[in-house]
Formats: sequence, structure tokens, C-alpha cells
Amino acid sequence: HQHKIQIAWYVLSDFITASLSWALFFIFRKYLLDEPFHIMQEVFTDSKFWMGIVLIPAGWLLLHALFGTYVTLYTKSRLTELILSFCTG
Repeated sequence: HQHKIQIAWYVLSDFITASLSWALFFIFRKYLLDEPFHIMQEVFTDSKFWMGIVLIPAGWLLLHALFGTYVTLYTKSRLTELILSFCTG
């Protein structure tokens, strides 16, 4: 009997990775634009940073939920998902 991971763990990991991706993008963008770049002062106190940390991952989770990504986790074909990723975009 194989132990199945609950969908909540996938949702949580998607939220965390999307948040980390946004944080890295936000910091990298500040660096590229030569904007002030002190993590504790200009990044962590910026309301746009925190809105992005919450809203962007929430948007991705909503999008994944609308497309049924979390419904059929164990019946998905990796090959089919790969083909759909490249052919429908």
C-alpha cells in the first residue's frame, strides 16, 4: 500500500515556491534597475513586495485549481502533462 501525499501539501508547496520565486524576482529586478538594494530597509518594508508574496501565489493557486491540477494528482500522465504544457501555450 503506497502512502499518498495529501493535496494540501501540494498546494502549500506551490504557494511557498511561488512566493520564493516572486521574492527572488523582486530582488533581482531591484538589482538590475540599480534601485536601492538593502534587503531589510528597501525590500522587506516595501508594501509591493508583501502584496506580491501573497497575491501572486494566490493567483497561481486559483489558476491551477480552475484547471483541475489538484483534483487528479495520482491519475495524471507525466508525458501528457508535458505535451499539454508545450502545445497549448
